[in-house]
Formats: sequence, structure tokens, C-alpha cells
Amino acid sequence: MGGCLLDWHACDLFPLSWIDLVVVLRVSSSTLYDRLAARGYSEVKLQSNLDAELMDVLIEEARESYDDEIVIELTSDSSEEMEGNIDRIEQWVQQWRLDQATGNLDQSVE
Repeated sequence: MGGCLLDWHACDLFPLSWIDLVVVLRVSSSTLYDRLAARGYSEVKLQSNLDAELMDVLIEEARESYDDEIVIELTSDSSEEMEGNIDRIEQWVQQWRLDQATGNLDQSVE
């Protein structure tokens, strides 16, 4: 059982026992503004998202909801950073699968 990736924006939707790793993707304000404006977000929704990023709302919620050792913050401003994040998450998934197969259930994340 397990081995699923969940993409969500709230910390209270799933039982804590389901979560092995929490990845919070961060972007600069200017990058976030450009991305959301390109999606056609209204000014109110755009400003709400910018405020949440500037005030660290999602990372703080994650830290309050989960053990510190499973909450990881990654920067995702550029295409290179996004690709690197994908590679890093793929490595974590591969290690998780290996650990499950070998019975090594150490939850530390590097």
C-alpha cells in the first residue's frame, strides 16, 4: 500500500499516517505574479496568492501539521529549478520504494 503522490493545497485533507513527505514549492513574488497573471487570475485572487506566499502561509501550515523532518521547501522559479525538483522528488520516490521493499522504514529525508 502507499506509493502515491498527492498534489493539494491544504494540510487537513488526508490522515497524517498517509503522508511520508511534504514538498512545498516556493517562487519569488515576481515569478508568481507573472505565472498567475498568465493564467488569467482575477486581481483579487492574484493578490490573495501573492499575500499567502509573502506571509509564508503554506510552509507554516505544513510545519504546524507535520513533523519537521518530512517538510521540504524547494524553490521553483526557473525551468532549471523545476527540472531539478522533479529529479529530486523522483529520487525520493525511488528510495521510498526501495525502503518499502527492504523493510527499511527510516523516515528521514535528505
